[in-house]
Amino acid sequence: MAQRFEPVPLPLACGSCRRLHGKLEGEGVAAAARRDRTGSPSAWALWRMPPRALALIVTAELVAVLGLIANAMVGPPPTWADGLTALMLVVGGIVHTEIARWGERTRRKVTPVRHIDLTSVWTFSSALILPTAIACGVVLATYAYVHARVLRPSRTPIYRQLYSTSTVLLSVQAVGLLLRLTSPPSLVAGWGLMLLPASAVLYTLVNSSLIVAVIVLATPEATVRAVVGRGSEVAVELATLVVGTFFAVVVTLFGLLGLVVALPATLLLQWAILDWQLAAQAGIDERVGLHNAAAWYKQAKHLLSRTNQHTGVSAALVVELDQGTEIEKTYGRELNTDALRVVAEAILDVTTRRDAVGWFGESMFALVVPDTDGRSLAMRIQSAVARRPVLLHTPDGPLTVALTVTIGVAEAPRNGRTATAVLEAAEVALDRARKKGRGSQHFTDEAI
Repeated sequence: MAQRFEPVPLPLACGSCRRLHGKLEGEGVAAAARRDRTGSPSAWALWRMPPRALALIVTAELVAVLGLIANAMVGPPPTWADGLTALMLVVGGIVHTEIARWGERTRRKVTPVRHIDLTSVWTFSSALILPTAIACGVVLATYAYVHARVLRPSRTPIYRQLYSTSTVLLSVQAVGLLLRLTSPPSLVAGWGLMLLPASAVLYTLVNSSLIVAVIVLATPEATVRAVVGRGSEVAVELATLVVGTFFAVVVTLFGLLGLVVALPATLLLQWAILDWQLAAQAGIDERVGLHNAAAWYKQAKHLLSRTNQHTGVSAALVVELDQGTEIEKTYGRELNTDALRVVAEAILDVTTRRDAVGWFGESMFALVVPDTDGRSLAMRIQSAVARRPVLLHTPDGPLTVALTVTIGVAEAPRNGRTATAVLEAAEVALDRARKKGRGSQHFTDEAI
């Protein structure tokens, strides 16, 4: 269940759905991505990371290499069955990569921060059924292929892939050490069965700890939700581990025959997980990482129907970035994207998963938040945005811009019972707020 996070400056391979639209050393995400993709190692954001984060990265990679060498020296000699099993696992990873290549690229676009790496099906199962050195070989071969077919064409810097691969190698080595210390007679009988969930927990703990640690060290402003992830992401991780365990159990029970039967079944299960994740992310706009208009209306409609049924109150807000048009006209679309992502991050910090938060294009964001006072929410959003000046790397040099937002606030059911009605009421309030000046807010007083 390998995790890969990508606030773009971090040294991770790819990266996934809502989101650390954070900045490293005040740097905009798109600006860092442009420099990372120049291909010049001297331009990598890796060298601008805090010393402790860089030390963690180097240490993890060094320990992974030393662990691989140690396991190769002291581990049991490989058998032809081990070699065949490893080959089939690598083939499984390759076939999955080719089948899901479009889906992987799509997912990386719509999930700019957190990515649940489905290749862990093969790496985790290899840790369970192969000698550790051979399992590490499966990891290296699988990730090398992913890099060649998916990451290198997208010009992802190699240092990100190296750290992601190192965290998986360390996870596999940790599972191998657990199994070597306990020496179960079988993973599918007796107390050996208990080692399956224990191995999954250990694999996850090692991988996640290394990823979370580098995020915390490199971007202290990262929110808990951005680091830990949402419930749907955790569910995908659990499903990935279950599939990997299924493969290992079938191969353990039936040997090479099980290997032949389990490989296509595992691929089908893995494709189902990928399809499920892509379906969940289909309504995410890749530029900002929030719901697009269609997905927002669907979620807002659901929230308002519940409000109407339970005689509750929901706040509806339209938020406008005051500097958006000016930044785009002066410096271009990509730098404006940095500013929009800062606003998106600020909004996500003061809302919850159940709330409808969407981007409607240009500089406009829309929210429906149940059981919340709209005025206080608007103030919290404005305060969160004010704490996040964006650093734009313009042709004339770095430029720090203090962002402000103007907000129109409406309330359901007072100003409407449908998403369309409350959105229109909030837009009317936004027009009135604009007349007060930038950074203002207005609460509509028109009952419908």
